[in-house]
Amino acid sequence: MLESFSSVASIAEPPSLRSEHLLATTLDGVRIGVWEIDLATRLVQHNAALDHLFGFTPQAAPRPAEEYLARIHPEDVVRLSEAVGPTSATQPMSTFEGRVQWPDGALRWFTLRGQGVQGDDGVVQRVIGVFIDITNRKQAELAGQQALTRFRRLQMATAALSGAVTVNDVAAEIVHQGVKALGASAGSVTRLTADGALLEIVRAWGYGSEVVRPW
Repeated sequence: MLESFSSVASIAEPPSLRSEHLLATTLDGVRIGVWEIDLATRLVQHNAALDHLFGFTPQAAPRPAEEYLARIHPEDVVRLSEAVGPTSATQPMSTFEGRVQWPDGALRWFTLRGQGVQGDDGVVQRVIGVFIDITNRKQAELAGQQALTRFRRLQMATAALSGAVTVNDVAAEIVHQGVKALGASAGSVTRLTADGALLEIVRAWGYGSEVVRPW
């Protein structure tokens, strides 16, 4: 009986409605937020994925644009406003990349694109668009950049050390490369004296004279 009812209900559902449900489910599953802002009321129609991406508990009712903007990283707010500003029905918004900052401090990277929609008077009244989570891609890019930076520093250190002749030359390069790599303000290389009684500084950089002495 229930199976028969389900079959009838499925047949009775309009194809367009089934397509909308499928599209909504697909967009939520691939973490693509869909949004539409009414420029007069500043209310945003949205799907569940958009709320998830901003760290909100999903709600069906429109959400004020300011609630979303409050979670855009402070350094990206002005750029976002500038990107949305010139959007029109004939001039789509250029692709924008930015960050969402959740209440717990976690950052999510996103890319956003929009298109203006005109009213009967020819004036843009709404902007619709998509919001895509690209956090995994950005993390991979940053990891790659960091790995490249470490590799280049290793190359520089290797080249510098290959020309070192004395212990002091080696120590000088270690201090120089180490301070630069760590962004430190000072550094030193030390060694024990032959009798093991003192720790002497072989080479130092950034310390006062009162520090650079055996101890």
